[in-house]
Amino acid sequence: MSASRNGVDVFLPATGRIFLDFIFTGAERVPMPGEEIYASGFSAMIGGAYNAARALHRLGVGVHIAADLGPDVPSQIVRTLWDRDRLPATFRRDVSHATAAITCSYSLEHDRAFLSYVDRQPSPICDPEVLSEHRVGHVLFTGIPPDDSFLPMMREARRLGIPIYMDSQYVERSVNDEDFRAMLDLVDVYFCNELEATMFTGEAEIDAACEVLSRLTRIAVIKLGPKGARMYGDGMRITQQAPDVAIVDTTGAGDCFVGGFVWARVCGEDPIGALRAGVAVGTLTCMGYGGDAAPNRERALTLIGELPPAMALT
Repeated sequence: MSASRNGVDVFLPATGRIFLDFIFTGAERVPMPGEEIYASGFSAMIGGAYNAARALHRLGVGVHIAADLGPDVPSQIVRTLWDRDRLPATFRRDVSHATAAITCSYSLEHDRAFLSYVDRQPSPICDPEVLSEHRVGHVLFTGIPPDDSFLPMMREARRLGIPIYMDSQYVERSVNDEDFRAMLDLVDVYFCNELEATMFTGEAEIDAACEVLSRLTRIAVIKLGPKGARMYGDGMRITQQAPDVAIVDTTGAGDCFVGGFVWARVCGEDPIGALRAGVAVGTLTCMGYGGDAAPNRERALTLIGELPPAMALT
């Protein structure tokens, strides 16, 4: 699979934070108040919305992410690491106020815990003209926008025939929210995990939640962690199993799953092929620290070829 180089292959509007992630591994539990625990592993990297962009970049996609960075120390570190990765900075704006976003991730054996801090979110780039001006091929929202600011851009993308992808992230939203439903109606592929699917729909069972989502958007993809992923919509009810691997850290794996899926679609793969790519990229990311463990194209293609076939759900 190879991506085109005509214009911007994938544009990521600033719907998510560009976090500076500090990831601790090897601790048995999160410390209690007044207690100190030592981790056996540590890494620092850019995370949040940047994870999907970095994954796409490593897979050979022309990806551009919008972000505002201030004069604060975390933002300065983010600039340095961003430039080291050689991701395009077309939509990176320098602002005069602090825009720090920091997460400490405690990666435990079967789960994670986070402690985060964020400064005020600047006004995002949401001008619909960006799409035609920069010849955008695909739009990826790395989180659900908090209001209707991006609806004009999404409607323009729909008018131009530009595919729209949206990853949910964990937010307090419901499918009864008018703005959320309007966004889902415009989205080509919507991603969430099991908890988000049941929370957003109010359904107790994941199958029922997926059916609700598939009626509100074109394709709903449910990320299942080590169990792989499911896809509903366009007459499909598909599951893709993930391989067993030695997991180091799951921070950012869901973001990189989305990056793998979008990469495959940019390269012309059908949704089932994209689901396989998402599972492969997400799995490989778990084998290192955070989103910085996202694989290159060769590693991803190798694992895709080793995955079991996708199966229809009965």
